[in-house]
Formats: sequence, C-alpha cells, structure tokens
Amino acid sequence: MKHNITVGIIGSGFMGKIHIEVLNDLVETVILCSADEEGGKALAKEYDCKFYNNYIEMFEAEKLDFVSVCLPTHLHYQAVMKAFEYGINVLCEKPFASSAEQARELVSVAEEKNLLLMVGHGVRFLKSYEYLKRCIKDQRFGKMVSLELFRHGGMPSWSVGNWLADLSRSGGALGDFHIHDTDMIINLLGSPKSVLTVGSMKASQTIYRYEEEVAVSASGSWRGAKKYPFTAGFEANFETACIKFDNRNGIRLYTVDSETNPLADEQFNEFYESNSAVENEMKYFCHCLVNKLQPELCPPAESLKTIIVNCAEAESLKNKVEIVIEF
Repeated sequence: MKHNITVGIIGSGFMGKIHIEVLNDLVETVILCSADEEGGKALAKEYDCKFYNNYIEMFEAEKLDFVSVCLPTHLHYQAVMKAFEYGINVLCEKPFASSAEQARELVSVAEEKNLLLMVGHGVRFLKSYEYLKRCIKDQRFGKMVSLELFRHGGMPSWSVGNWLADLSRSGGALGDFHIHDTDMIINLLGSPKSVLTVGSMKASQTIYRYEEEVAVSASGSWRGAKKYPFTAGFEANFETACIKFDNRNGIRLYTVDSETNPLADEQFNEFYESNSAVENEMKYFCHCLVNKLQPELCPPAESLKTIIVNCAEAESLKNKVEIVIEF
C-alpha cells in the first residue's frame, strides 16, 4: 500500500534515478525536477510523472509533502534551505552540506521551523551494521576491542558533468564515499575525541580516538582501475568473538569454536527488510513523515556530527596533524 504522499525529487542523475525508482513504489505522487531538461523529461516520461526544470517553480506550483534532494553536494545547501523557506520537509542525499557551518544552519532552521530533515546515510539501514550496533550496545560478546571499516571502489564516472572528479565540489572519496563509514562510527560509538587522517582525498585512512581502550579506524578510496569492484564492510573484534562483514561475501560470526551467520536468528523490523539501503531509509522516512515522528534512526544532530568529523578528517589530511574534535 502506497502512502498518500506527494514528493518532489530534485535531480535526475545517478541518485535521482534510484530515488524515483524506489519512491514510485512507496508514495502516490512523484514529481521530478532537473536542470537537465532532456534527460529529466525522459526519466519523467518513463515514470509517468510531472516534470519541472526549476525547483522554485515546483515549490510554488505544487503542494509537496517533502522533497528528495539528489543534487551534487555543493548544491545541497541552497536547495534544502529554499525548501525550508517554503515549509517543505527534506530528505537529502549525503553529505547534506559542504561545510560544518552550512550543516549547523540547516539543522537549526529545520528545528526552528519544525520541519523533518533526514540525511541519506543508508548504511544505517543495513542488517549487518545494525547487528554490529546491537553487539556493541548489549556487550553479548564482551567489550569491543577493535573496529575496522573499509569502503573501496573504482573512480566514479556516472556523475553529470563528472562533478565527482572535481575534488573542490565533491570532497573526493574522503567527503563523498568514506563519509558513510564516518557516519557509522558515530552511530556505533558516538563522537570521537580526535581524528588522524593520512593519504589523499582519493585514498585515505583515519584513526578515531576514543576515551575507551578501543582501536577504531576506517579506510576509503576511489581506485584507478575502472573495473575494481565496489567493496565495503567491517571487522569487529570483541573479547570473546569476531564479526566479519563485506558486501560480497556477507557476514560471519566467529566464536571460540564456531563460525555462523549471526543474522539467521536475529529479528529486525520492517525498516531492515530490503537488501537495498536506499529502499529501507526511504520507507523509514515516509513512516516518520506520516506519523509525525523525528527520525531517531538517523537524526539530523548526528548527521551534523558526521559533517563536523569528516571536515576534521579533511583538515587532518591537509595539515598532517591529529585534530581534536570540537562540536
């Protein structure tokens, strides 16, 4: 059953196409807006929906329950802020701002206007990462000793005008790709005290320092080999067990004398049903919208922390020093 919701999708590129495909099955009315008039109209025709090439015109002409912002990162702030001016709720692709200052302002305005804001940190809606979070929280295998996250893939070539290759606009692999794992670390462990990042904007590794005795790191890269397969996952080491996950081989739990799939007997709610993180996150966002709930599974306050920490990582990389996090 579809929700009686009207959504405006801004952007018809790679993520815009994913959003329209998923939302078309979740809500009654989808409207598409894109500056790419030719490509946008073709996509709108495919899904039999209304098309605009200017989102302000769409805001003025349509009664939207929310907008899904799928623009290049450097255009997020302006589009989200304009939606807020028209009193429209927002689901925005990550990262939702290009700087900590912009992110703070967007979160503040959403709160002041009592509007729903959620950022598309879809990894939070995957069973494997949710299972890891439960293990950390209830300490079923004792305390976590170490955590390594990784995310690697070929240099993206699907962005309109190849904007992702422009590091000043995209933030490179550090700002656009690795930020998924920065967000998960905050979701799993809270805010780090400091970060130390080495490498480059296209291939980096970060150490996250916490007061607890736990080693936490994450690596991310865009590989030069175009056909390099997308690979992401984690290895978590607890006092009495280890959990290993990657997107190609699934998840395994290793205890003293066994190796199992820990998800087989674990119960999850409807927001973790799909193997598509985007589908799960959108189902959750619509649930929050219809029931007038704040997105506790992906709150804007944590998305703000993710931007702050990711910006500190970029500063650490640039200046070759450890950066103390200030919120």
